[in-house]
Amino acid sequence: MNEKLIEEIIYSVDVPPAIHQEIIDADWKEGCGLALLLKKEKKREVLVNEKEVPICLPSEELGFIRWINRNTILVAAYGDENGEENLFVMNLNGEIIHSFHGGMATESIAVGKEGIWVSYFDEGTMGTGISTEGLVLFDVTGKVLFRYHSDLLDSPEIFDCYAIGKGKGSTLWLFPYTDFPLVLVNPKERTSRSYSVPEKLRGSHGLCIRGKFAYFF
Repeated sequence: MNEKLIEEIIYSVDVPPAIHQEIIDADWKEGCGLALLLKKEKKREVLVNEKEVPICLPSEELGFIRWINRNTILVAAYGDENGEENLFVMNLNGEIIHSFHGGMATESIAVGKEGIWVSYFDEGTMGTGISTEGLVLFDVTGKVLFRYHSDLLDSPEIFDCYAIGKGKGSTLWLFPYTDFPLVLVNPKERTSRSYSVPEKLRGSHGLCIRGKFAYFF
């Protein structure tokens, strides 16, 4: 069966040349809509379905935005070694519900019903603290639910987690450096499964799994 692919622009930056604006991160979720993290001049702005959400926190380092549910979003900064809070769960009025330190050198974030997945650059995995786990699952309050290196046995080591993507249920797919296997992690069962990937796809920074197919960007 042939599937028809449809291209649709859901948001674009259209401002006067004198104003510098760019999209830093975005998340779209069925039933929730579009959440955007924008850089306008030197400040960060949050738009949810084209409505601005006020943010009362240092915004210059914010690099991620994710839906938690239709009334709640997550904004996050990359994090540093000082242990300061860098993950913020807030409602659509901009009120912070929970905030916590989610490690340093954040690379990717994925959110599911099981919690908040955070993966890390090599600055984090080779540093100190929770980031050395390579991949961590938090609940919305910051409680650690799963640690990749500590809670799994005989799994590919993560020096740098290039991409992550949600799987079925509570599972997560990841694409770690250096050998770039495609790894499926089950945090409930504390198990993982690895698949080989064609060499020309190594280094991909985007990952999506649908049925029996894996899509790389």
